[in-house]
This record gives sequence, structure tokens and C-alpha cells, in this order.
Amino acid sequence: METNLIVKPFAELTNSALLALLFARNQVFIVEQGIQENEIDSHDLVAYHVMRFDEKDQIVAYARVYQQPQGVTFGRVLTMKGFRKHGLGRQIVKDAITTAVQKFSQQPLTISAQAYLKNFYQSLGFVPVSSEYLEVGIKHLKMQYAPTNIGEA
Repeated sequence: METNLIVKPFAELTNSALLALLFARNQVFIVEQGIQENEIDSHDLVAYHVMRFDEKDQIVAYARVYQQPQGVTFGRVLTMKGFRKHGLGRQIVKDAITTAVQKFSQQPLTISAQAYLKNFYQSLGFVPVSSEYLEVGIKHLKMQYAPTNIGEA
């Protein structure tokens, strides 16, 4: 599937890109996954928003990358329903990794991954660095990027 990659800090987002990413996050995390937490937070203001759009300029995949006191992280990773099973999840995570490395080089990259995606993230070079814990009612674990451990991508 052919998509266009756009990576922008919050201040450079167009109104339509901001609306698209907020709609996508609301649809996936609140409507589909039933998460009862605020979807919008202060990390949006300092994040690089990594978005893939289809040929109709519809957002099909998204992640946000930002710095935190312990290093860099990314989250809010999603692929829109109807566009799943085309490799876009893997692609948007690779895009997020690339963005983290380009914008925040030499800082550790650690994510809070949904536990059921452990093998997926391991195949992209992440290793678990915690036991499972609950976050917004979903099992998660901390994983750190260690590119020397990349499996078959």
C-alpha cells in the first residue's frame, strides 16, 4: 500500500492534520479499545507527530515521538481499521524509530508497549526491561530499543 509520510512538530501541524490525528486516536483508543483516559495531553505539544496518509489524504497510521526525562519514547501507535494487515503498523513503528534517532540521537529509546505486542516489538529491535504492569487497564511492559537485537523485520 502506497502512503505518504509526514513528520511534524506540533507547531507545524496544519489544522486538517491535527484534526485527522486527533480523530484517529479517538477512534482507535477511545471507541475501539474503550480506554477511559484523556486522549489529549501535554506531550502532544512537544512531540513529533509521525503520520502516514493514503492517496485520498486520509490518515492511515500514526505515532508520536517525544523526549522525556529518562530519554526518548514514542506512543499512541495506531493503524486505522480497514488499513490493518498491510504492514502499516510495522512501517509506522519504523518511522517512529527513525524519527527518534534523527531528532534525539544518543538518547535511550524506551516505550510502554502493550504486552501482547511483545514479539512484534522484539522483531524491531526492542528488548523487555520490566515485568508486565497495568496501564489504562491494559497489560503493558517497558521495552528499550537495542538495534543489535533486531530479529527478522
